[in-house]
Amino acid sequence: TKHTMFHVEGEGFAFPHHSVMTEGNATFSWRHQNLELLMGVKMLHFKTSPQKEEYMVGTWTSPFVGFRWYF
Repeated sequence: TKHTMFHVEGEGFAFPHHSVMTEGNATFSWRHQNLELLMGVKMLHFKTSPQKEEYMVGTWTSPFVGFRWYF
């Protein structure tokens, strides 16, 4: 609509039986005149190659809030 927006992004890179890396976010924003309020969540996932000695897997998810001012 004119004052609200919902935006989802995602990207990733992987090789079968090797490393994986994905990233994504979902954002909801509300705009009034030249001020915008943003709310959303970000996610990062990675996995190193299981064939290596230093095998690691991690996933982080975090909410965020922000303001933008357009001049």
